[in-house]
Amino acid sequence: MWESLATTRRQDRVLHGSAKLLNVLIGIVALPLWLIGQRLGGPLRRMLERRGERPRELPVPPQGDRSMEVLMGELEAIPNHLHSSPWAEPRKGLADISTFVLTQNHDLANYGYAYPRQFHELTIDTPDGVRIAASVALQDVPRPGLIVVHGLFTTHRFDYVRQPAVRAFYEWGFNVAAIDLRSFGLTGLMNEAPSSGGWKEGEDLLAVARELKKLGATSVGALGISLGASSVLGASHPEGAEEALAGGILAVSPPADIAAATARLSRDVPLNHPGYALNYGFRAMLLSRVRGSRWPDVSLLSEALDQVSAAYYGLDVDQIHERSSAVNHIADARVPVLILHPEDDHVIPVSHAQMLATAAADNDLVRVWTLPGGGHGALDAVDRDWTYSVYRRFFERWAAYPDRESGGEMVYSAPSGKVQLSG
Repeated sequence: MWESLATTRRQDRVLHGSAKLLNVLIGIVALPLWLIGQRLGGPLRRMLERRGERPRELPVPPQGDRSMEVLMGELEAIPNHLHSSPWAEPRKGLADISTFVLTQNHDLANYGYAYPRQFHELTIDTPDGVRIAASVALQDVPRPGLIVVHGLFTTHRFDYVRQPAVRAFYEWGFNVAAIDLRSFGLTGLMNEAPSSGGWKEGEDLLAVARELKKLGATSVGALGISLGASSVLGASHPEGAEEALAGGILAVSPPADIAAATARLSRDVPLNHPGYALNYGFRAMLLSRVRGSRWPDVSLLSEALDQVSAAYYGLDVDQIHERSSAVNHIADARVPVLILHPEDDHVIPVSHAQMLATAAADNDLVRVWTLPGGGHGALDAVDRDWTYSVYRRFFERWAAYPDRESGGEMVYSAPSGKVQLSG
């Protein structure tokens, strides 16, 4: 853990000795727990298998009008209790607190919550040779698919990613892929390619979507939060997106302008600032990532894009910003896109939603919906029922169901709707 900081033999002896002592202390506690777990694991597994649910008929929702205008009317009619709360993000992050800390260490990058037995680990090759790690669960018959994409400095093994992925598989009857983006989790361990902020990640998602369709998905949608939201928006406009991601894109709190977002996360804020804890956390996680990955000595997120990402991809930082900023491409979205952005988001402020709404004003496939509360990626901490009702209704509307009578190929219609910015 600490040995990688050593530069002399004496330093290595001290740091390695400290690590061994910690290893012994942890082992004294962990060994008996592991032995008990091994003894109980087999009987517990057999009991759970006996009590598991019998095969059930997978849900097929009635066909609704395939227009964003009609769908938005239905979504806005869902009762909600959204409100601004300073406790939304702490409540949401509590289940991931140890995962946040431990996964910043390079050797523990794949640490986190396991997925149910129906999920299997898969790697998917992208056009530029990067291997994307995913936990994938498939239904026994052809069904719609969903890709769930995590945010900055996290992985698909975090609770906030696992929750919608597992729910979509068990309750919606979707095929599901929860992935690790470049630089993070198992993907980060398998590849040197750094994060680009959304550009390369969008191309990766198209590759994942095509693979999911090969595995039996009748259509594929994508749900992304924060950096994941930037990534799914990056997948909305390239050629072929209309075939690969016909199941729609839902982005929660995406940055419109990557340069503005990284500059904001790199600034100093006072202790009493609402975003202080998250801002400080991002700084600490970046420092840990720099040490673990042996990147150049950068201390700001904006510097990481310049000195690491731009250098790796052979571009200057302005080109990275241009390609990864959704505001430059959202007008060209080829698939239905719904952007949700709480007004009390102190990490990616709601001004980013306003930029996206202006940029996509002439694209009838895009809606931007500002909300009265939900913080940064914590909508379900404020109103869980509303959040998952909106997610499910959106993705079911654009999904292709083989059991549903079809009148022909999928057509997106929006007779008079424009991009919507509403509270």
